[in-house]
Amino acid sequence: MHQISEKYRSEMEQVYLQKQQQLRREAMYQWFITLALLIAMMAKNSILNF
Repeated sequence: MHQISEKYRSEMEQVYLQKQQQLRREAMYQWFITLALLIAMMAKNSILNF
């Protein structure tokens, strides 16, 4: 019985770690997109100012 729960626990740990990696990756993508939009807006504004 103890072995089964240990196996279950380690599997859940793996799932948790994968979820964390996925969330971190998605957060990074969102950060890049936000940065790109900011740069695009700034470039557009500077072009209009010239």
